[in-house]
Amino acid sequence: MAKTKSSLTLLGVLITFHALGLVDSLAPILEQSDSRWHVQAVRISAHPLLSGNLTAQCNFPYNPALALVTSNNTTASRLAFVRCQNITTTPYTVTPSSICVSSVSADGMHATKDLRIVFHPQEHYEACGTEDPRISKLGDKYFMFYTAYDCHRAALALAVTVDPYNASAWERQGILFPQLSWSKSGAPFFRETHNVQYLIWGDSSVFKGLHVAVSEDGISWKTLEQHILPVRSGPFFDTALVEAGPPPLPLQSGHLLFLYNSARDGFPSPKPGYNLQYNIGFAILNHSDPVNVLQRSASPILSPRLSWEVGNTTKYLTPNVVFAEGMVKTTAALTNLTCPEYYTEDGRFLTLYGAADSAVGAAEILVCTRSKAESNQKN
Repeated sequence: MAKTKSSLTLLGVLITFHALGLVDSLAPILEQSDSRWHVQAVRISAHPLLSGNLTAQCNFPYNPALALVTSNNTTASRLAFVRCQNITTTPYTVTPSSICVSSVSADGMHATKDLRIVFHPQEHYEACGTEDPRISKLGDKYFMFYTAYDCHRAALALAVTVDPYNASAWERQGILFPQLSWSKSGAPFFRETHNVQYLIWGDSSVFKGLHVAVSEDGISWKTLEQHILPVRSGPFFDTALVEAGPPPLPLQSGHLLFLYNSARDGFPSPKPGYNLQYNIGFAILNHSDPVNVLQRSASPILSPRLSWEVGNTTKYLTPNVVFAEGMVKTTAALTNLTCPEYYTEDGRFLTLYGAADSAVGAAEILVCTRSKAESNQKN
């Protein structure tokens, strides 16, 4: 990155954020300087949005979906659908997961602390939990893709409703891929004006990358043969696992921002047999063909850094985790992040993420695309 006035201003802002613990590292900023897209993430606050200390209903609130929900033609509310568990035996034995709802402010600084269960285990295939939701709207219906756990296997399942705040309104559609021994983590990409919808799903515990499925109605899905975003070797941050993040969202330029979760070995912790660190990366996907990955992050945009993300004591369920499942577009800047010189803004997003399987954090993501002015100057 050339040390122009613009880039020095950006670097100064990032150094300030870094000192406050809101941004992880300057390395991803520098290494993306020759890429078409430049993606930054900064925490909204150094404190959790939700945690067991902030809500009486849930010892461990984490891994929330985030959806814009409109009721009676009013202004859309930002609702977080949070995975919730309570302790039964310290340190790591907990109840089956339920899904609770919280209303999040537009700036990502506040969330209602009085959590209410809107989805909980009812079917035999959910006996040990309804986990890790992702929510998207198609037509007038909200589709929640969640992991159903029967105490032996994880199975990607679907429920649909016109009123996601109403616990009795959810209609279960069952397991999406009953023939598979393991499936989870479904991130849909719905297009109102197209007949084909997409679903990026899974983790790399069975295959080395993520699956892509297609559907005409959002209910019945067929998995394609291609996989995307495989685990990588060498110096990368996604060497042990990749897993789908929130539903991809369109950029101003038309392509898609997709966040994905990842893990790498080598981080000892007090949890027996556990030495992983979970990070958040990004990919830019082709809007008309999401199997086509246009760019993939060389470094994570968010890593465990704050004490409640690192969680390296037995009061946290899983140490060294940041894990994203919810993201919405924002209409205004939430932080002072700006694009570097020769890049123009291509989209701002609010993402919520789980931290140490014990709390919820919020971050702003700024996507910038390289402008023609840089190309003209280089020529």
